[in-house]
Amino acid sequence: MKSLIFISILSFFFIQQQIQLNGKYKMEYEEGYTSQNGTIEFKNNSYSRKLSNGKVIKGNVVYKDFDVQLNDYKSNLRMDFLKSDIQKDTIFFGTKDLSEKSINDMDMTIYAGKLIRVK
Repeated sequence: MKSLIFISILSFFFIQQQIQLNGKYKMEYEEGYTSQNGTIEFKNNSYSRKLSNGKVIKGNVVYKDFDVQLNDYKSNLRMDFLKSDIQKDTIFFGTKDLSEKSINDMDMTIYAGKLIRVK
């Protein structure tokens, strides 16, 4: 009985670790921020974004219990979306500026958009 519980717990953690972003996505921001549109490619726990103007931004992926955070290197910007959306073809995200805190010390979304799976 103890071995069954142990195997169940291990399989639970193994399944949780399996869900990761991989592949290429098209980034579409809301109106007014279309200069940020481009593509993003995920490999393991890192990503590379190529904006429509040719600029390349790299960063790391942090998997939390219920959400995923994309942190650009050398930037105060962070993209957030629900971890449960990873399996979907379209992922809606919000971008936050970590240098600006609201009155109650909460992060505020400054713009939003969607990631559309390409391959």
